[in-house]
Amino acid sequence: MKAGLNKPSIVLYSGVLEAVLAYATKGDRDNFVTLIEESYKKKLITESNRNKLNVIRDFRNYVHINRELLGDFTLTDGVAQLAQETCQSVLKGLVNYKI
Repeated sequence: MKAGLNKPSIVLYSGVLEAVLAYATKGDRDNFVTLIEESYKKKLITESNRNKLNVIRDFRNYVHINRELLGDFTLTDGVAQLAQETCQSVLKGLVNYKI
């Protein structure tokens, strides 16, 4: 992220988040939407983090080359920072749970 590599940062942070939520919920790693919702229902994440995770998921899906070429929006430093901060917040929140 410090090198301005927003796309890889977003992909990596969202991948970490998806894997952690799959582990915490013992859920299907192939469906990020379900993992987010299960985590919220089990009170593993806050509503705020649930909303942020859905935004990050949308941006992660955007990075597929065919979607990126459409040029509807850009992957900015702010989006990468959102991914980083959400990852830190979710991980910090999960520390309090016995998984």
